[in-house]
Amino acid sequence: MNRTRVDLEKQTQRVAVCVFSGFCSGVERAIRLAEGFLLERPGRALYVTGDIVHNTGVMQRLTSLGLKRIAGDAFPVDQTVLVQAHGISPVAEEALVKSRNQIINGTCPILRRNFNRFCRAEKQGFRFILFGDPTHPEVEAIQGLLNDVIVFRNLEELSEVSNQVLAAEKIALIAQSTKSVGAYKQSAKMLIERLKPRQLFQMHFSICDVTILREEEIKERAPLFSVVFVVGGKHSANTEKLVLLAKERCQKVFWVESVEEAKTCLPSISDTDSILIGGGTSTPLQDIKAIEALFL
Repeated sequence: MNRTRVDLEKQTQRVAVCVFSGFCSGVERAIRLAEGFLLERPGRALYVTGDIVHNTGVMQRLTSLGLKRIAGDAFPVDQTVLVQAHGISPVAEEALVKSRNQIINGTCPILRRNFNRFCRAEKQGFRFILFGDPTHPEVEAIQGLLNDVIVFRNLEELSEVSNQVLAAEKIALIAQSTKSVGAYKQSAKMLIERLKPRQLFQMHFSICDVTILREEEIKERAPLFSVVFVVGGKHSANTEKLVLLAKERCQKVFWVESVEEAKTCLPSISDTDSILIGGGTSTPLQDIKAIEALFL
């Protein structure tokens, strides 16, 4: 039987980088849009509706090129504004247009397709319940997009709001794209068990495939190594999920944002340790490779 790249790395390398590493396509696209504008128009300001991505290093580099982050509702006037990869609400977009701003839509294409599906279901009369973090920009964008959506963070919160949701004839369950598939399925199971006769129920599979692949790789490979580095922003939801999965399977897990932070972990690592390095979808591959180089 042919051995895959993953199989070979499991068996032969003391230090291995996760196969599914680097920017996802949505993040890469948003960064490319920002870089293209800033490099082609030196001296011109480019505003962004929050962090393009949840990565401090990436945002610092783009800021050094001239990117400006919009603070709250203090929208610029007569400027160019890049919508972050997570998207924004229609109300926020309308306010930007009213202020005579030119909009560059950096919303992840996968999220845009999800948003369109949600809108079609809403037109069909479905009431939405959303598995996500109320403060996450993607969730805020969805709340602004739909007229009637209830957000819950866990099964306990779902149980508290389920009666309110189940009063509707048509119910649609949706999820923030970086949430856990397992928890999402448990949420669906709880709702299905409480459905009344003739109620319509939809479960939109809105979790990003890219994050699922990274989760599965961490779950499969973390037990095979004595040390796991997860590289990514401390406010990145998908990176935090990888850290939690790694900690369930490996005793020594380090969550770092940069090679400089990784260097502070070196005293805790011995020559006999085997090391796996992975990262969230907002982590550049070069950051991961720089940490790998510490052990080569």
